[in-house]
Amino acid sequence: MRTKSREQIYREKRRFWKAHLEAWQASGYSLAEYGKHHNLVYHRLIYWKNKFENEQKNLISFVPVPLQPDLADIPITLSLQNDRFKIQIGTDFSGKLLSRLIATLESL
Repeated sequence: MRTKSREQIYREKRRFWKAHLEAWQASGYSLAEYGKHHNLVYHRLIYWKNKFENEQKNLISFVPVPLQPDLADIPITLSLQNDRFKIQIGTDFSGKLLSRLIATLESL
């Protein structure tokens, strides 16, 4: 007869307690009442409830991050003519960034 590995035993325990905790949530009983009705040790219910909740908290979630265009990809030419700056930009250049550039150049 083949014995179960620790991993198999652990997976079975997880399934057992997960099923009971899901049934408890649907039952309307307090956790202590549910445990008494099903002959389960209360502190074991608490242990597995906390374990599953902590696992949910530790899950990695991804959040979309808007990316700024790479400024190296935006064509811009800055030249000085007759003590005035001349700026030539491509169509994708940010108006906000252009305002900051002009303010910086005017402060020179």
